[in-house]
Amino acid sequence: MQKILLIANALLTIFLIAFVLVLYIDMQQGFNVINEQATTLDTVKNVNVEQGKQIQTLQAFEESTTQNIGTLRDDQIKVQKQITDAAEAMKTHLNAVQQTDLKVQQQITTTQAISNRMGRQLKTLEDQTEKINKSIDKLTADIRLVAQSTETQLPPAKSTAEKENTRIFRQPFSPTDPNLNLNEITPLSLAGKWTMNLPAGFQREVSIKVVGTNRILLGSNGNLGATFEIQENMLVSTNVPATYFLEYTWQIESPKRLRLVYSKSTMQVSNNYTGATLTRE
Repeated sequence: MQKILLIANALLTIFLIAFVLVLYIDMQQGFNVINEQATTLDTVKNVNVEQGKQIQTLQAFEESTTQNIGTLRDDQIKVQKQITDAAEAMKTHLNAVQQTDLKVQQQITTTQAISNRMGRQLKTLEDQTEKINKSIDKLTADIRLVAQSTETQLPPAKSTAEKENTRIFRQPFSPTDPNLNLNEITPLSLAGKWTMNLPAGFQREVSIKVVGTNRILLGSNGNLGATFEIQENMLVSTNVPATYFLEYTWQIESPKRLRLVYSKSTMQVSNNYTGATLTRE
C-alpha cells in the first residue's frame, strides 16, 4: 500500500513538475509575445511619430504651396492685366498706324494724280514748245530762203558787160520739212550715193564726199559737179570746175532730198538745170 502511495506521490510530483514546466513555458511564450507586442508598439509609436512629422511637413508644404498658389494667382492676374493693357495699347497704336497709313496712301494717290496731271501738262507744253520751235525754225528758214532769193542776197553787181555775158536761173524755195533738224545736216550725214533727177527726165547716179569741216564734193560727170559749203539749209558752190557754169545753190528740203534753186552760167549755156533734184532712200 505504501508503495502504491509512493508511486502515486511520485506520479503526482511528476505531474505537478510537468504542469509547472508547461505553465512556465506558456508564461515565457506569453512574455515573449508581450515583449514582441511591446516592441511592435514602440515601432508603431516611432512610425506614428515619423508619420506625424511627415504630416506636419506635408501640412507646412501644403500651406507654403497654398501661399505660392495664391501668389501665382495674383501674379497671373497682374500678368493678364498687363497683357490686356498691352493688347489695348497695341490695338490703339495699330488703329493710329492704319489711320496714318490711310492718310499717307491718300496723300500718295493725290500726289500721283497731281504728278500725272503735271506730267501731261508738261508733255503738252513740251509738244507745244516743240511745235513753236519748229514753226520758228521753218519761218526763219523761209525768211532766209526768201532773202537768199532776192537780188540783195546775190553776189555783188557785175559790170554791164559781165551781166550781158552771164545767165541766171532761179526757182522759188519750197517749204522746209518741219522735221528737218539743221543741226543734223553735216557733210558726213550727206555723204553717200544719190540719184540725180534732171528736169528733162534723165537720171544718173552721183556721189557726195566729205572734203572739209563744212564742205562736200558733189561728183557728177556732167555740168553740175562742184564743191559746196553747207549754209543753213543750203549748199552754196565754192568751186565749179565746169568751164561755162559759175555758181550753184541747192536747197536742202529734207535729209533725203535736195533741189537746185539757183544757177549761174555764161551766155554759151542755154540749158536750165534749176529744178533738178537729188534723192536717196
